[in-house]
Amino acid sequence: MSYASSRNPVQFIDVPVHLLDGSNKEIVDYLRASHVRYLDCDIPKIEQQFLGLIKLYPNSPALTVVFNLFQKFSLEMQWHMKHEEQVLYPHVLTGNLDENTHVISHEDQEPFLTEVIQLLRSGRYAKNPFGSLLIGSLERFEEELRLHAWVEEHLLGL
Repeated sequence: MSYASSRNPVQFIDVPVHLLDGSNKEIVDYLRASHVRYLDCDIPKIEQQFLGLIKLYPNSPALTVVFNLFQKFSLEMQWHMKHEEQVLYPHVLTGNLDENTHVISHEDQEPFLTEVIQLLRSGRYAKNPFGSLLIGSLERFEEELRLHAWVEEHLLGL
C-alpha cells in the first residue's frame, strides 16, 4: 500500500493547484524543495521533540526504542530521497524514464512512521503536552509524505 492509497488518501484539493498542469521541471522543483524542507526542518524538529520527551521520561526505554525506529525511518527516507534526486528525477527531466529505471516504492517507508505514531499514541506520552505535540508533528509529516508520494506517482508517473 502506498502513501497515496493508505488509510487517508490524498484528496484532490490537497494537491497544490499549480502542479496539476505544471511541467515536469516545475513538479520536480517542488519535490526537491520538499526534500530540503524534510531534511533541514521537519526531521530535525521531530528529532528535537523526541529528545525533549525522552528528557521528561528518562526511565522509559520504550520511548528510546520508538525514537530509534524513527531514526531508522529517517535514514531510509534519506536514502530514498537521494535515489530520487540522483536517478529518478534526472530521468524524468530528460524523458528517459523507462521500465529499466529502478523505481523504488514508498511502501518501504510507510510502516515505520505509522508504527512510530501508533506506539506513541498507545504510551503514556500521548497525554503529555509535549507528547501530543510530537504526535501532531509526526501526523502532519506523514500527511505531507502522502501528498509527496501522490505527486510523484500521479503527476510524474513514478
